[in-house]
Amino acid sequence: QAKAKAEGKEQANLSFNTAARTEKRAEVCQACYDYEDAYLEKHSGVFYDGVIDTLNELAKDYNLYVVSNCQVGYIETTLRYANITDKVKDHLCYGDTGLHKGETIKLLMKKNNIDEAIYVGDTQGDFEACEMANIPMIFASYGFGKVENPAYTINDIKELPSLMAKINTK
Repeated sequence: QAKAKAEGKEQANLSFNTAARTEKRAEVCQACYDYEDAYLEKHSGVFYDGVIDTLNELAKDYNLYVVSNCQVGYIETTLRYANITDKVKDHLCYGDTGLHKGETIKLLMKKNNIDEAIYVGDTQGDFEACEMANIPMIFASYGFGKVENPAYTINDIKELPSLMAKINTK
């Protein structure tokens, strides 16, 4: 009986330690995210040549949205740094939803009553998310990844407005 009692206490301690470690891990991650957001407010990444001008141009004719696999705060920080918060109608990320990017795309579309959309991405994961969301993807070949058989491809962000004009006349 004493042995069973001791084993019970050990199990309780293990459970408590696991919960405490999980909570501490979450605190450390949040501190890192907060530090990163504060850093990015002043030292954001380098944008591809023409990105800001192209987004400003597209925002004249299209509603722009952002979906990303990032943590909460990253999109907002980047938009503020680029001074384009007024160009993006809404955004969602993994940190907001905890969902696969395809599900996050669908959620953003539902939230904003969007029937048709097109996604600009640069990885196979983006392509698969678009398939899940049942929307076409424009592959940005100058980005990070490779995609097999995208619906559309651009080799420079500056090609996007003319491609969108062609897509919308089909």
